[in-house]
Amino acid sequence: MDSIAIIGTGIAGLVAARQCQLQGIHTVLFEKSKHVGGRLSSHRSSWARFDQGAQYFTARSPEFQEQLQLWQHTGHAQVWDFQAHRFRQGQLNPSPDTETRYVGTPCMNSLAEALAEDLSIHYHCHIAQISYETAADDEQQGEWWLYDRKGQQYGGFDALLLALPSAQCQALIDARSPLQKALQTVAMVPCWSLAVAFNEAIADASIQGIFCDHPIVQWISRESAKPGRLQSHDCWIIHCRPEWSEQQKDQPQSVIQATLLQALAEILSIALPTASHYYCHFWRYARPAHSQCFKQALVDPQQRLGVCGDWQQGGRVEGAYLSAMQTSQALLQCGAIGSSM
Repeated sequence: MDSIAIIGTGIAGLVAARQCQLQGIHTVLFEKSKHVGGRLSSHRSSWARFDQGAQYFTARSPEFQEQLQLWQHTGHAQVWDFQAHRFRQGQLNPSPDTETRYVGTPCMNSLAEALAEDLSIHYHCHIAQISYETAADDEQQGEWWLYDRKGQQYGGFDALLLALPSAQCQALIDARSPLQKALQTVAMVPCWSLAVAFNEAIADASIQGIFCDHPIVQWISRESAKPGRLQSHDCWIIHCRPEWSEQQKDQPQSVIQATLLQALAEILSIALPTASHYYCHFWRYARPAHSQCFKQALVDPQQRLGVCGDWQQGGRVEGAYLSAMQTSQALLQCGAIGSSM
């Protein structure tokens, strides 16, 4: 039976895995952390479960709208119906933005958890090296072997898909691979993120999501206002600009927290009460530096190797989905896997 290994369990890796399973292909995923979701991460703590990564998603393509309808039917997604605000030139005002936004329920990671059902996943398994090995008498029939940081090996797989940020794909793939040229055109930028909770509401209930023209802050959301959230605190999420995040990447979390609380007070134009809880996270590969869409899937049919991720299709949740569909279909169509079916 044909088999494929997939490294990474964000939306892209999970969608690709489900597509391969539908074709009867033995599919095994590898995840370095203890949860699926990647940058769809929702942090669990004693005081809240909040979206530390992607804050919402949109659905513009017919293909992704079908997936959205399924999530809505199963209760894993809802419309986040709110009036967006914008902070510009020191003023906070409602925005004319009419985009329809959705969130996972009860958290963004619920989307990934739904996709991960019945998939074979190795958790806490950080793949550090991959190797394509061929037989001496048949160089056309190679196998992929994977090696984690503990020296454990996994294989051999007929095909391999990397569902990772572009820089991590580059680091794993052989420098001579034809995929390297495309990967080198993609730069990923970082983001400092802060979740902060207060024991009482700190702003008018109509303020739920703020796009910021600010030297430090790019986005603020009221996590506790999203549908499906059952929280006893007024919880806010702050995402920083990539340029500032890069400059401050080595700062201790205490410095980041103090700076972002000051920025939150400035943007809301209030004196903040003492926060009851904090959680700070640095996303090294938060999103692509530039929005671009690859017209073709990044696949090497000779070695049955593919790469996918949101960075291939504009850097959004929908982009991760479309990239996974495009890449898994390309592997199937070129005969890389599933050729015996």
